[in-house]
Amino acid sequence: QHGGIPVIIQGMKLHGAVPDFLKSACGALSNMCQNANNQGLIASHGGVACLTQVLKNHRGNTALLPFAFDALASLIVGNSENGSKLSDAGAIGVILSLMQEHLLHGELVKSGCHALAILSDNRGEGCKIAKAGGVRVLIPILQHHPHQVDLHRVAAVVLLRMLQEAPVAHQMAYNRGVPLMLDVLEDQIDEVETIAAGCHILYSITHSDALKGPPP
Repeated sequence: QHGGIPVIIQGMKLHGAVPDFLKSACGALSNMCQNANNQGLIASHGGVACLTQVLKNHRGNTALLPFAFDALASLIVGNSENGSKLSDAGAIGVILSLMQEHLLHGELVKSGCHALAILSDNRGEGCKIAKAGGVRVLIPILQHHPHQVDLHRVAAVVLLRMLQEAPVAHQMAYNRGVPLMLDVLEDQIDEVETIAAGCHILYSITHSDALKGPPP
């Protein structure tokens, strides 16, 4: 209403080397995205490209990256147009590579996974995540964080979306997906959404067709 969005985005471009400022700016954009109109304004002023650039320029900053992931998630939730812009900007590969680089940082990988889970609500994005190496990244993350409930919930969503849109069942099964999903079910027995997604994943990767062929 007062022109704050273009000012913040311009500030992020001018001061892109100042992590503390970027962290605050990402937080401000996340809050503004609670208004659907603001989501459109942020995107129209180059917010998607700006946030993606933050990820690229600050790959090693484990304090800043979750804020950038959360801002991207807020920008695309319930907004398929912004989700498409994010995907077209090449953010899927960037997010996955950062999650892989910072495998041991539970909150960071959870935020990245959350952004991918929201993006995967758009038809076709699950397939793109799979093609970018989603299974190869997510399976080790679940293995390294066996008791992180929120991470399991969003990771299960992304794995399920990939299964629904890409032929990755064999890959999941070959990469110890069955015992991993059983561990998740046992650990998250009270989490209905996680249990539902986990059971569907197990059904898909234990189907006879998923077990055919050479190792992926």
